[in-house]
Amino acid sequence: MQRSEVLRQPSATARSRRARPEPRSPWLGALVGLMTAYALLLISYRLADVLADLTLTFNLQSSIANWLGLISTFEPLFLLPLLPCLVLALVCRARLAGALLALAALPFVLFYAPLFLPHSAAPSAPQSLKVMTHNILAANQQSDRLAEAIVAEAPDVVALQELVANHATRLAPRLSQVYPYRVIYRDQGLGLYSRYPLREAQLLTLAPESSFAIRAILDAPGGPITVFNAHPRNPRIDWSSWGGSLFYVANFDPTRRDRAVTALAQAIERTQGPVLVLGDLNLPDRSAAYRLLTRELRDGHRDAGWGLGYTFPVARPGGPLGFLFPVLRIDYVLYSSDLRALETRLGAPTGSDHRPVIARLAMVNK
Repeated sequence: MQRSEVLRQPSATARSRRARPEPRSPWLGALVGLMTAYALLLISYRLADVLADLTLTFNLQSSIANWLGLISTFEPLFLLPLLPCLVLALVCRARLAGALLALAALPFVLFYAPLFLPHSAAPSAPQSLKVMTHNILAANQQSDRLAEAIVAEAPDVVALQELVANHATRLAPRLSQVYPYRVIYRDQGLGLYSRYPLREAQLLTLAPESSFAIRAILDAPGGPITVFNAHPRNPRIDWSSWGGSLFYVANFDPTRRDRAVTALAQAIERTQGPVLVLGDLNLPDRSAAYRLLTRELRDGHRDAGWGLGYTFPVARPGGPLGFLFPVLRIDYVLYSSDLRALETRLGAPTGSDHRPVIARLAMVNK
């Protein structure tokens, strides 16, 4: 006689116990909660930034707009935790946090990813114009190194900011023969050097807070180009301390910079023909001020550069910024649709806290 085996069905209690996921540890739950809050913060920031562009006039000062300006200025630092958080959410199987982080990452991926895609080969141009813009730092003592860097690059046009009298005097012997056409305003710290004639040069006061620009017509081989060498004032940042040692930003106010950028944009709008804007503009490419300028102008780095292209701050031996690394792109080559960038890149360090930006441009045949 064979023994029959009775197969027992698991009870409903056992089935529910088996289907129920293992409870998370308190530490893991707190981590998932922080990742979710971080994702919601990034989403709120992007929505607030879009709404600010739609509802606020450019000159309207508000604490919300100022804080948005602070976050956009140091946005790459705020984004550093994003990728590790996405990986952790995947490992922890935190679906809600992962979905929110992916949604938060989307607009930033769409903005930054094109900077790392290869560009098509630059088309040959019978007549190209090589330009350099560089904030040389008023306290820079390495004038010989600076002159050697300029001569080695051999640009056709050089726009310098923070060009104090000492710099202009020391650079003159090296640059005078190479660049016979020069417009220098030492008191305002601006200089424009060119291989080709410069005419109708004038100094523009963009704002009363020491924001200036040189405007001149360059007789380039491909035709006249109106060149601006601009240096708006940096935003005001007030630091405070908490607990006696930890410093934080108590107030960020870009008003004085934005006034100057608005005046620069208006001067560009009044200009006929090709326009080229060079300079340390003291604004990141995620700011409202950048979007104002690039409504009519193109950005050489985004068109023909590669990578993030950060230009400031550059470590200087013995300098107060020697322990930092570049986290901002505030030096630009911008141009109207009459021009196109064939190549844009950063130059070698020269002892300044900025890297120079070098671009090769060509006229567009319309």
